[in-house]
Amino acid sequence: MRQIKSMIRDFQNNFSYIFGKKTFLGKGEAIIIDEPEHGNLGDQAIAFAENQFLVNYVSVQDVEHLIESKAISEIKSMKKNIRKEELVFFHGGGNFGTLYLKYERIRRVAVSKLSVNKMILFPQSISFEDSKFGQKQLKKSKKIYSQNKNFILTAREPKSYELMKKCFPDNKVILTPDIVLSLNLTEQYRGNNRNGVMTMLREDIEQKLDKTQFEKIIKELTDKYEVTISDTHIGKEKDSGITYENRQHYLEIKWDEIAQHEVVLTDRLHGMIFSYITGTPCVVLANNNHKIEETYKHWLNEVDYIRFIENPTVENILDAINDLKQIEPHYIDLSDKFQPLIEAIKGRNTNE
Repeated sequence: MRQIKSMIRDFQNNFSYIFGKKTFLGKGEAIIIDEPEHGNLGDQAIAFAENQFLVNYVSVQDVEHLIESKAISEIKSMKKNIRKEELVFFHGGGNFGTLYLKYERIRRVAVSKLSVNKMILFPQSISFEDSKFGQKQLKKSKKIYSQNKNFILTAREPKSYELMKKCFPDNKVILTPDIVLSLNLTEQYRGNNRNGVMTMLREDIEQKLDKTQFEKIIKELTDKYEVTISDTHIGKEKDSGITYENRQHYLEIKWDEIAQHEVVLTDRLHGMIFSYITGTPCVVLANNNHKIEETYKHWLNEVDYIRFIENPTVENILDAINDLKQIEPHYIDLSDKFQPLIEAIKGRNTNE
């Protein structure tokens, strides 16, 4: 059944590519493909940071944006109008592989149709499932991506870096932090009047805490502190309300909220990252995949106001919160860690 659904989706993508409405003009220095339209603020922060990175780190001023729902249908117009010197970027995050296969399909179409252009995948985590279906999808991606030797893959943590090198030996692979870690808002929030604890905890399949632990933690926290229960998603009722134009507004609301608190408790990757960039002490709990642990251990383990707990209990969580309430955060600049990406963007396109 899954194979049939996959075939149907490939047919739909081909149909959209041939007959979809096409408006791309190819007038920018760069284009970012598959920017998010949903209310996950982690993804929206990635898109915001990608645009900021191109302007501030590599002086690419004129950036075009292609939202995920129009990506396939616009690629034919792109093939016709894009200039060979225009840089093509793919939105970063955690959708490289079979976990969110629609984004993998977008990349395949773009890479196969726009092979003359330099293409760079913004920092990603990779996940091709260990199954017959997963191996088939990996084989498809490998065949297409290997045709463009100037399609550069960027991993955002070491495990993904090693997997990308193993799975895509014909493509250059580099390692940098998640692109949101290139932002620094600490001066903006220095001296904030902070109060209480804010939680951003998962309640889905990626959650490592069981239901009993989760409920006990919330009860203990509310007994001891003023607690704000929040999330990195704006809610389904606003899920399609974020655009390129208003994205920063929604992000600043969340960053302001975080920076009003003494400590954040989270098991979300961008809950941790938002705390880091706003200079907010944060207790981080392991979840059921490697993204948050790998990001902490490789990039943030020396940041004194971020505390990672691999095997969380009510007791060690409360102890960590009490410790961090006393700390004066010391920001560690990670901008030099993005040098491989800067060099990749500025480097010569071997496909010219």
